[in-house]
Amino acid sequence: MKTIDNFQRLFFFSVAAVLTFTSTAHAQNEIPDGPLLRPAPEFSQWTITLSYPDERGKKADDKPPIPGLENRVHQIVTTKTKNIVHEETIDGKGVKSEKWYVGSTQYRKDPGATVWYENSAGTMGKTQQDFHYTPLPPSGFRDLDWINADAYAGTIAYGKGKCLVFIPGGGSATNAAVVTTLPTVALIDSETRLPVEVHNGGIIRVFQFADQAPAMQTLPPDLAEEIKKGDEGRARLDQRPPRPY
Repeated sequence: MKTIDNFQRLFFFSVAAVLTFTSTAHAQNEIPDGPLLRPAPEFSQWTITLSYPDERGKKADDKPPIPGLENRVHQIVTTKTKNIVHEETIDGKGVKSEKWYVGSTQYRKDPGATVWYENSAGTMGKTQQDFHYTPLPPSGFRDLDWINADAYAGTIAYGKGKCLVFIPGGGSATNAAVVTTLPTVALIDSETRLPVEVHNGGIIRVFQFADQAPAMQTLPPDLAEEIKKGDEGRARLDQRPPRPY
């Protein structure tokens, strides 16, 4: 009889432990209220710093990098003021390239160029995609459209606060040491719901948002002049020729 009581007690505690673990795991992955990823504020500026697997943990006596790798993007500074967005890209050699977005139209100036190139969804016609046209998604953040409730894996302490963790296919995230080793993961600030860090394909993107909102942007003078001349040229072409009498 005593043996049966002990067995019953052990069974009871085992079931209780399983239920507690299940309840904790469920609470850990309970979808938080509000949007999981907020779009970039109307007036905001953020810097994305990129690092690559071959660069992390590199020692002074390591072999020199493969030629061309220094052309990889290392930093992107984006300034958004309503429908005008400025995106500055900097590679490993410090060379900068610029893009301005005015609504759905993109203007780009390549390194060393003296003119701006206009790109839009219809630049190359309906059947051919313009590979130069790289508009920002509605959120303002590229490659984060996979973030949804199914990918939510819990909340962890990270940096100076807490982050929502998203893993393709979902899962359970418990601590930063494990999360930061995953090949694909997104960490979103639990308060602001803006991206903090994203790992994908070995590339780590770290986001830093400016504390102060930027003032309304104006286009650089040379770009504004090019747009003005283009508009004037199109207006002349649209004018009907005078009648021959």
